Amino acid sequence: MESLKRKVIDTDTIESISGSSAPSKVPKIHDVEAEFKELRRLMELAPDQIGSTAAEFHGHFDKIATYLMNSVAMVVNDKHYYRLVEIEFYLNGGKHPDVFTHSDKDQKTCGEWYFHKMNGSYKGGSYKGLDITFGRRDTCFGGILIRGIQLSNDPTAIIIEGPCLVVDQVLKHTNSKMIINLVNNASFSKSIFSETSLLRIVPTKQKIIRPLIKGPRVGLTLKKTDKERVDYLMKEYRYLNIPEQHSKGKPYIILALHRQGKTLQQICDITKTKQIHASRYIDLYEKNKNTPEFFIGKTLNTNLMCEIYAAIRKG
Repeated sequence: MESLKRKVIDTDTIESISGSSAPSKVPKIHDVEAEFKELRRLMELAPDQIGSTAAEFHGHFDKIATYLMNSVAMVVNDKHYYRLVEIEFYLNGGKHPDVFTHSDKDQKTCGEWYFHKMNGSYKGGSYKGLDITFGRRDTCFGGILIRGIQLSNDPTAIIIEGPCLVVDQVLKHTNSKMIINLVNNASFSKSIFSETSLLRIVPTKQKIIRPLIKGPRVGLTLKKTDKERVDYLMKEYRYLNIPEQHSKGKPYIILALHRQGKTLQQICDITKTKQIHASRYIDLYEKNKNTPEFFIGKTLNTNLMCEIYAAIRKG
């Protein structure tokens, strides 16, 4: 009888990953139970176990992001292998009251897929999204939003950018018209660690170690205001590792690098941005005189994105 131990596939042995043809080489199989042990441990920690300071939460998210983005492949329908190249962290509970977290009951689980919902129904259209949960039933809601993926066998491939497009890709590869069709499929499991689900993760032996860039999360505003909303709006909980390809929230990426002490030329080289644009974002950031209250109720255009980043992070 075949061993029931978890296995990992070396993705560099698989050809035509994005196509429908079978691989021409037999993948190498490895026992990976130990490799997932550390990821499980990190994701299962409750907020009070992580710490109480901003630095402690940042450090914790750094560890999870490094693992997910450098050592894991997302497998769709056994044929399509993707690396996670952009993720965002949302955690609401204990000493980390991030009110931007959906706080859906499904986010009180850990190590499960969570397709975004509203009033109990899956979101559609451009509002679709997919999280990996890292909450606790009794203490907190947690979700790691997958914002970008890239074919794992081609580090130069164009990324699929945006939560909605990531979900669309999953639905396409699983021949699912809608999210409800996928989650009701007998071959789908909520567990990200399932060995047989239509959607799962596996450790990959073909590691591509890329530096992670952190910056503010995309699409958040001060349409409502309270202390927690102001405190968490510009938290640098977005992680990406192919900055030259990312177009969403580009000013935040540039300003995050600026805050890290990168020169204008270095920033332009890293992000493949023209100096005229990067220097304008930095100028808006440095010259901002507005307080966070100024931005309440406003839709954030490019200029306001730069200014609110400064208002909160420099305040």
